[in-house]
Amino acid sequence: MPSRMSLFNKDMVLQVVRSVGWISIVYFLVLLFILPIRMLMMYADRELNVWTPQETLFLYDFGIQFVLMVAAPVLLSVFLYRFLHVRQWSDLMHSLPIKRAQIYHFYTAAGLVFLALPILLIAAIILSLHTVYGWNFYMTIEDIAIWTGLTLLFNFVFYLAGVFVAMVTGISAVQAVLTYIFLLFPAGVSLLIIYNLGQLLYGFPSSYYRIRNLEFLSPLTHLTVLENSNRQIGWNHVLIYLAISVVLYVLGLFIYQKRKSEAASDAIAFDSLKVVFKFGVTVCTMMLGGMYFGNYQHSFGWMAFGYAFGAIIGYFVAEMVLQKTWRVFGNLRGFAVYAGVIVLLVLGLQAFGPYEKHIPAQNEIKSVMVTNFVIRHQDETDKLYRPVPLKGEESIEMARKFHAAIIGREKTNRKDPRITQQFFFTYELQGGGKVVREYNINPEEYDSWLRPLQLTNEYKHSINPIFKIKESALRQIVITDRIGLNKRVLISDSREVKEAFSLLKREVENESYEEWRKPVGSKSYIEILSYQGVVQLEFKKSYNEFAAWLDEKGLLEEATISAKDVDYIAVVQNSREMMNQMATDLFDDPLKPVLNKLIIKEKNDIQLALDQATNGWSESDGYVAVVVYKQPGVKEMRSFDDKNVPEFIKKHFDK
Repeated sequence: MPSRMSLFNKDMVLQVVRSVGWISIVYFLVLLFILPIRMLMMYADRELNVWTPQETLFLYDFGIQFVLMVAAPVLLSVFLYRFLHVRQWSDLMHSLPIKRAQIYHFYTAAGLVFLALPILLIAAIILSLHTVYGWNFYMTIEDIAIWTGLTLLFNFVFYLAGVFVAMVTGISAVQAVLTYIFLLFPAGVSLLIIYNLGQLLYGFPSSYYRIRNLEFLSPLTHLTVLENSNRQIGWNHVLIYLAISVVLYVLGLFIYQKRKSEAASDAIAFDSLKVVFKFGVTVCTMMLGGMYFGNYQHSFGWMAFGYAFGAIIGYFVAEMVLQKTWRVFGNLRGFAVYAGVIVLLVLGLQAFGPYEKHIPAQNEIKSVMVTNFVIRHQDETDKLYRPVPLKGEESIEMARKFHAAIIGREKTNRKDPRITQQFFFTYELQGGGKVVREYNINPEEYDSWLRPLQLTNEYKHSINPIFKIKESALRQIVITDRIGLNKRVLISDSREVKEAFSLLKREVENESYEEWRKPVGSKSYIEILSYQGVVQLEFKKSYNEFAAWLDEKGLLEEATISAKDVDYIAVVQNSREMMNQMATDLFDDPLKPVLNKLIIKEKNDIQLALDQATNGWSESDGYVAVVVYKQPGVKEMRSFDDKNVPEFIKKHFDK
């Protein structure tokens, strides 16, 4: 009976109100301004400015709502359980004739009430405005209920995480930091592991796993999906977070009952957890160091340096936090033990040799995709550009040979991002499994494997969105110069659209490997508009059949760029040093005197240069050109590689 009287003592209630009541008031006032008051202001001005209501209540100043949901619960847990982290206060509280369980239930429940009150009051105000002003067009009662429920849910998860961490630490500042680390830990450590496995295991698809809904592994990152009205938090996640909240509540109570009062002012309240804390910080900073140096320097030596540097920093920072002093560098013996464990873990990855060399057998493969990008979400707008898996035996065998060649050249494959591309192999197996590998290679070194695969009709139909458009979905075809010459051809007659579409599909099927990899002489750009989406492709020099069809219709001149549109072309020999110094000057003033520059003004030479130039400028190309058009202010940068440079340009610079 005395303990129950003490638990609900008026002084204790007032003490809690004084400690955390201000957080609840600030939370309420900020929500009041960004939701009900903002809505009233917008509604009052609806005649002057049409009120375009947000699709969900979260989209009203989501950034501010996010900060409130993340900061308020953790702050409240820190101030509420401040008595655990001050020695005199802790001794006083635990000397009272109240059981620890009752103290825990009272303080934790008080925090939940102070969090819930501002949210429920705001929901009640919005509901009242909804009823009084008839805002059925702008939002529904279900929208208000969803906002209220999810806001309460995330607040409770963050708050109970803070309460749980308060039980294992003895310093309020450490509690706040550790709470956010604890909340981010599943997503953060997963990301670190994925990055590092990508560096240590040849072929491990780190990019593939980095996009596999990692945001769902932490409530902090999961909360960001509310900013997108097209993505929602389902009932399965709600139930998971409710279960997590219950577990955190129970664990917090269990740990509090085991906690010693003298743990106040200790960074970690339990000796057994100090070992876990030290090892966790060391391993995480080690992986962070390896990821940083390995990712930016692209060499095993720098990656190993990053591991060593990160481990040293992490270990001694953890020691400083635990011992509350910087004089920790004499404990080299302890670091040696941790370093030994870490080295064993890294060496243990050598057992994954079969993983690096594994290629599924031909009879195990149902289909395969060979792409330069990771496929994430599938939606209607994505479908046109989503590759279709290769199922033909010949294509699968070519993909396997290409894959085997990459594995065989592991030691010689360079990691220079300037010359390499990502390649992903995604095998779907007969039994329903999947094998995914990722490599960074220079495609020019694998021409004899890539060329036969990418020249097959199956591969072309797989990656080219034009083959995924149904003829019945066609709307129109638009051809533009995309430079600023205002050339535009619109084909809208349904019969002509189908004719042009059929010709373009044939042109894409027949284009050469070189023209697919690096097209030259592009005349303009083609947009195929359909009810399935828009497909864009270059009007390439080899599209002779399509060009003849346009010429027959009297549309070719307006659909293409020719020498008639050009005033002159300025050409210089390319080099990294020269272009770093004068690329901007050359584009701004192509006629500016430069040593050994060629100015092309003869129409036949201009046409030949246009037909053999690539769009844009590449450092690997031998010559750079600025095409200056007759239309004032219109010019573009192009380049020539050594295979396609016109002979008269080559002769000029060979003098």
